[in-house]
Amino acid sequence: ECTGGSYRDPATGSTIVLSPSTRLQETYFKYTGSNPALAVVTPVSSVAALLVYGTGVPSDYPVQLRQVAILLGLGNNDISSVQPTDVTATAADASLAGQYGIAVAMLSEMMKDKPGTYNNPDTLTSALLASMRGGLVDSVTKADMQAALANYSASPQNIFVPQALLSASSPFAMNLAAGNAGGTLTTQSNTLSNEAAYVSGSALAYGLPIT
Repeated sequence: ECTGGSYRDPATGSTIVLSPSTRLQETYFKYTGSNPALAVVTPVSSVAALLVYGTGVPSDYPVQLRQVAILLGLGNNDISSVQPTDVTATAADASLAGQYGIAVAMLSEMMKDKPGTYNNPDTLTSALLASMRGGLVDSVTKADMQAALANYSASPQNIFVPQALLSASSPFAMNLAAGNAGGTLTTQSNTLSNEAAYVSGSALAYGLPIT
């Protein structure tokens, strides 16, 4: 769990400084031996981590993250080690990293557009979590996402994302629209301990949340 700190907001261009008591984002990460652990911490990882807290075991995290990625427009992809493009400073492309950066910008735009509903990263992830409890994004939240994507596309803050990557016919927008098309997504726990999952090769072993 990351608390405090600051980040550059894609929707407003402002640097947001959070108090030490404000929870920013969360993730799970895999740690093996003395090797450095790669932890990508975003609103997307936070939703997956919170789903694991409530219903699963740590080794469920990759499955939850993949399912959250589907619902947020990133397709059926493993994004656990993908560093999203910082669209406030770098040109985005059609790669998975570029689309991940677009997803983060869309979520940022949701906070800008509807501050009464999503007034900070903590309430945003809580709202996303609530909207996905049944395995699908509810219609109100999906409409907020699609409106935010359109608004970010037209925003003067969008300097680095080509319009072709944000249009209704773009892969990201089409994935976002179709995120629920496969029916309700549910996590099937592998029922193995972390150690057993790691040894069997049937799942990745993930440790405790980052603190």
